[in-house]
Amino acid sequence: MRSIIVAFLCWPLVALAQDSLNITRVADGLFTWNQSGDIVIVDTLAYIPTGTTGLQILNIADLTAPRLIGRLTTNSSTNNLVIRDQYAYIADGPRGLRIADVSDPRAPFVVAEIDPSNSYYSYVALSGSYAYLINRGTGVHVLDVSNPFEPMLVSTFATESTAGEMVIVDTLAYVACGTGLEILRINTPDNLVRLSRLDLAGGVRLVVRENLLYIAGTGGLHVVDVLQPALPVLLATVPDVFDALDVTCIADRVYLTTAYGGVYQYDVSDPLQPEFVTNVTLANLCNIVASVGDTLFASGVSRDFMAINLADPDQPRLIGEFRAPEAVLRLARAGDVLYSVGSNDRLDLVDITNPAAPVVIEAMNAYGAPNAVAVAGDILLLKTSSNFVAADISDPREPIPVGGLWMDGFTTDMVIQGDYAYLATFDYFGTVDIADPMDPIFVDSQPIHWCQGVAANTTHVYLAEQTSIRVFSLNEPAHPQEIGLFEPEGPIFDVALAGNTMLVAEASGIISLNVTNPAAPQVLDTFVTAFSPTTVTVDGHLALVGTGPGGLLVLDISQPTALRELAFFDGDPETAHALRYGNFVFSAETEQLTVYDISAALNTPEQHAPFASAFTLNAIYPNPFNNTATISFDLPRAMTGRLAVYDVLGREVDEIFKGRFGAGTHSMQINGANLSSGTYFVQLASPQFTTTQKAVLVK
Repeated sequence: MRSIIVAFLCWPLVALAQDSLNITRVADGLFTWNQSGDIVIVDTLAYIPTGTTGLQILNIADLTAPRLIGRLTTNSSTNNLVIRDQYAYIADGPRGLRIADVSDPRAPFVVAEIDPSNSYYSYVALSGSYAYLINRGTGVHVLDVSNPFEPMLVSTFATESTAGEMVIVDTLAYVACGTGLEILRINTPDNLVRLSRLDLAGGVRLVVRENLLYIAGTGGLHVVDVLQPALPVLLATVPDVFDALDVTCIADRVYLTTAYGGVYQYDVSDPLQPEFVTNVTLANLCNIVASVGDTLFASGVSRDFMAINLADPDQPRLIGEFRAPEAVLRLARAGDVLYSVGSNDRLDLVDITNPAAPVVIEAMNAYGAPNAVAVAGDILLLKTSSNFVAADISDPREPIPVGGLWMDGFTTDMVIQGDYAYLATFDYFGTVDIADPMDPIFVDSQPIHWCQGVAANTTHVYLAEQTSIRVFSLNEPAHPQEIGLFEPEGPIFDVALAGNTMLVAEASGIISLNVTNPAAPQVLDTFVTAFSPTTVTVDGHLALVGTGPGGLLVLDISQPTALRELAFFDGDPETAHALRYGNFVFSAETEQLTVYDISAALNTPEQHAPFASAFTLNAIYPNPFNNTATISFDLPRAMTGRLAVYDVLGREVDEIFKGRFGAGTHSMQINGANLSSGTYFVQLASPQFTTTQKAVLVK
């Protein structure tokens, strides 16, 4: 098995517009990519802009094993870039031009940005002290970047049709446009001049070699003689490669990607008659190519980066690749190795020996798209869209598939109990005998649809389906028998166990239940969340809760009758699944794996202060009041809520506070300076309750 080691990207992480309590984000990694927009090779580094997932930086010193070493998140649409000296000049869509310091490729950071009105930059080229950017496909913006920290807009120029790519040679800019080629004279940056244009079908990308331009686009491959830039001449068109996406040139060979896959190779030793040589068949669809020496680099919609050797151009040979994960959805752990599923056909491994600085290892073929993973002892189980796979993890870093069977159904959760695996799927509740991992046997299937989660102990299985928790006896573990039912008011998303306590992720929050009598679960407490919890995992006295856009929540469940908030981290991205390892929590957040330090939460002392036994909005004082008054309220536990003022017609006239309140007594001020005399109502509202007090303002 070939392993690719990828260091997590660790740099100062700033949470903008995010709230947190007793939790710190310490590392991100195992990132997914959107499709690539460009490849820029500088020495042993490859810079790849990947749209909304930012700039990826790979070390390609060893072409057989490219390694992700750095990433710049732009929260925009990173389309294209140029590297000069220690800076990356990035065409970042609606965020304009961004200039980043990449002197340390492991930790790039933005030093300046400029976002002219109504700009959307899709392509950038440099010449001297100026950056030339294609704006919204309709023209060119010229920016002075002589001081990388203070770029300034100098001039604009409108192209006659949609602009795709631009290449600058000396004082000329060659622009591939929707209706052809435009050649601009740029020797005076504040006054670009159109020197000539040539009608062609659908230009998207182009490359210059000596006096020839090779233009790729919807109309195929065009070869243009620009020996006399004022009079460009079309030499040849190859319509066979219509919908071409990108083009590069090595010696007398031109390489094109198309919307239909592969890399087409043409011999252009006679530019009047380009001759098809071969289609470099690739496992995945690519739309971007670049070349250095006799190496072709390709990337695209499949999130792959590939190095192809062209020493013998007639026999292209794939020599190395890097594949970003499709998604990060579910996690499992064995010792200091974390397992992640979500990618199309593999199991991603993460070495968490140092949890604050994990290392990713791409390792095992999953024989399908895995959507559930579970670990027990030396056995790891994977459930893909059509297969059930058992792997030996005696060495957690080298999982070895040892057995499997065909099983359909999308699996949302899987748990191992004794010699059996219990699966929650959208189509059924399944049982697999794994006593012999080399020969797993599908022994039971019960037609329960839209199962969301499953938990088990030695005597019972608890299955979360859309509207209820179903309880099964394991007197016959191969054939669980339903014995009980719990039906809360709202939809159910997950279930977990902590001894005789069951936790249910229900639309309104986390419900704790006593299951001493499994056939008749008894509600103990409900912790209301601002957003519906989608996942809950138990580790000791902690419950890790993913609340969608509400982020990650950590609850103390040591007293099931009084669930207590210990920590939270609000914001995007959303937690799909979480696991704890010591003082750290690993959060699968669909587009990335994030590491949180919860040391502060674990050191939070027990609360001994007397809290209110009920939610109470106390009387306003003074009342009537002149301009200012105080309102207090008592909360028995933390909650998310809103305090607002309304007039007698029910119109909101002031919002005093909106956000998260801790347990205890709170006091806030009402400011009536901008209100007229009269009667008002102060309302405290949360997903849990709403209460109101009347106030009279007298001026």
